[in-house]
Amino acid sequence: MEIKNDINTSHLNDHQTAIYVDYLLNEKSSKPAENILNHVESCPICKDNILDVFLCLKNSRSLQKQRPFKDLIPELTIEKSPRKQYTYLKRIAASFFFMALFLTFYFTIIDRQFFQNKIDLKDNSTSISNPASQNSHTSLKSLSRTENVKPSQTEKRSVADSQKKYFAINPNLEYMINSQFRNETIKVNSPANNSTLIDNIIFAWESFTDKPSQLKILSNHNEVIFEYTIQTNQFVLKEILPPGLYYWKLENQTDLLYVGKFFIGNDISAQPE
Repeated sequence: MEIKNDINTSHLNDHQTAIYVDYLLNEKSSKPAENILNHVESCPICKDNILDVFLCLKNSRSLQKQRPFKDLIPELTIEKSPRKQYTYLKRIAASFFFMALFLTFYFTIIDRQFFQNKIDLKDNSTSISNPASQNSHTSLKSLSRTENVKPSQTEKRSVADSQKKYFAINPNLEYMINSQFRNETIKVNSPANNSTLIDNIIFAWESFTDKPSQLKILSNHNEVIFEYTIQTNQFVLKEILPPGLYYWKLENQTDLLYVGKFFIGNDISAQPE
């Protein structure tokens, strides 16, 4: 009976698969037809089927005297063709890798810079309120009463120079104060501009059309120190601020409604020696 080697379908039938496996297992077996060899090289499904049958037979009988499998057909390797799920797993793994890379970059560069700015601002506030610091804003009169020692001219000059930067006027914010006087939607009752305050500062205003939603306290270097969400037309600031010049803003979600300023303590660098 003549055996047909023609491939009538898209894959090898059982008989053609058996011929190929027998060729791999036995040296004396005849080589399959050229069209079968070419089909196996180009069809990963048939290659996997042949490999499964070969491995099953290999485990059930001794093949030590047979030819090495890779030497028979170099194109037909032991490793199966990759499945589609392997491609999906690679894509998922790549997505997690890039996400981890982005988070590493964020927390290493951006977030560290943000918290470093907060720490620097906190350190400045601590050094201002510390009498032993070179940048102290504590009154020389209070310090001399505590230690009963009259400060020297050099110490006065050093403290005065350090206070200048905390009482220095910010030109940009000053311009914004002048421009906000023309805003008719907000009438501020307190604090008055250029007033000197101590603690429990009361911010009060009347709004006519645009109600403010944010109140911001800024240093004279235009750095936001505190920010609050406003529900009423009055707010009491209970935070203790070091001596210096401060600005404050009223804003809604889209516009800046008012800019004002006030002082905490006196600028001793401006006082006569």
